[in-house]
Order: sequence, then structure tokens, then C-alpha cells
Amino acid sequence: MEDEKALTEAIVALAELMVLRGVPDHIRSDNGPEFTARAVREWLPSGGVR
Repeated sequence: MEDEKALTEAIVALAELMVLRGVPDHIRSDNGPEFTARAVREWLPSGGVR
């Protein structure tokens, strides 16, 4: 599915940025579907992001 691919790509991109630049205190997004998906909202706190 296209939505699942975009979701996976968003999580991978965020994880790579966190490795390179450290974990941010918070993330602000444009509320696109990749960032409002439950999987991303559940994944972010596991990495210490609020």
C-alpha cells in the first residue's frame, strides 16, 4: 500500500536524522498523514520525543 510505504519512509527518515543529529525535544509537523499516523505517534515517544 502507498500509505504504508510513506509511513515506513517517514519513520526511517526520522530515525536516520536522530542518529545523525540526536533526539529532538519535540517535533513540529504539517500534520500530514505520515506524521499523524498512529504508528508514528507511538514510535516517537519510544525514542524520547514528545
